[in-house]
Amino acid sequence: MSIDRRMMMRGALACACCLKAGAAIASDAPAPGGKAAAHWSYEGEGGHEKWGELQADFRMCQLGMEQTPIDLSNGIKGDVGSVDYDYKPLPLRVVNNGHTIQVNADPGSACMIGGTRFELLQFHLHHPSEHLLAGKNFDLECHFVHKAGTGALAVTGVFIRPGAANAAMKAFFESMPAKEGPEVQVGSTIDIAATAPGIFTLDGSGGGQAAAINTSAATGAVTINSTGNAAKVGDAISLYLTGEGVYLNTPTPVDGYVIPLGTLLSAMPILTTAVTVTIGGVSAAVTYAGAFDGGMLGVLQINATIPVHTTGPATPVMVSIGGINTQTGVTIATKP
Repeated sequence: MSIDRRMMMRGALACACCLKAGAAIASDAPAPGGKAAAHWSYEGEGGHEKWGELQADFRMCQLGMEQTPIDLSNGIKGDVGSVDYDYKPLPLRVVNNGHTIQVNADPGSACMIGGTRFELLQFHLHHPSEHLLAGKNFDLECHFVHKAGTGALAVTGVFIRPGAANAAMKAFFESMPAKEGPEVQVGSTIDIAATAPGIFTLDGSGGGQAAAINTSAATGAVTINSTGNAAKVGDAISLYLTGEGVYLNTPTPVDGYVIPLGTLLSAMPILTTAVTVTIGGVSAAVTYAGAFDGGMLGVLQINATIPVHTTGPATPVMVSIGGINTQTGVTIATKP
């Protein structure tokens, strides 16, 4: 079956939720006028049914017409614009505020949305994920909370699944306070801009069959990889990822930029970090790692040649970018 490679991108999903000033976020920030903030909880007098009454700037919890958390499913085509992240390594300032584990950010890190700069205030965790993807939750969800000069907030949500060790997050996980208390300055830093690659999968869960395309070495035929369309040893396989890090030759340095159709390979944004692929535990030759025409910057295509290995309908595949591995449990179908 001949297919358009852009069909594979329908499963790619990014979530950036913009909130108006006055929305309650994880931190118990001071109330307007410098008064101590009302303490909210998940039950009892400070429970969710009372949030809108606890404090004047919590009223949106009672009056708002939009719902969160949400189940991200049945996406529709639209112009979502672009978000450009300018994150610097941060001193680890960690707090257990009784609701979550949170890292407070020093000034200097930000994102740009529609020409407006939103400074990073903090990031915190939800376990399990606050939102769902096609009815499924994730083990963790990390929220990066930003604020513009106008007071508007912008929150980026990132789903997290168990997998290989993530060197960028190691110090954070090891320094989490077990009990509620004041901010702890750990004495080390965290680089949240470091690569954290993840392979897209067909069902959106982050596990199982990868969103991958076969290209036959014999005929050049292009098919979606599946148990019924397994890639042969010697064929090319195209994998699709995100969280890949920094590009070279970037025409517009923002995630979400759409590569124009017909862009020559020599003009494509190419990764600055080393990429390796293993298929069935065997190293595979990487022939390309970068953007693709019609695709979005922030979604990476990696082409590799299927090596000689023990083939099967669920062959493990893993990608390493800058020494950081993708999640475990992702597979492709291969045959001799």
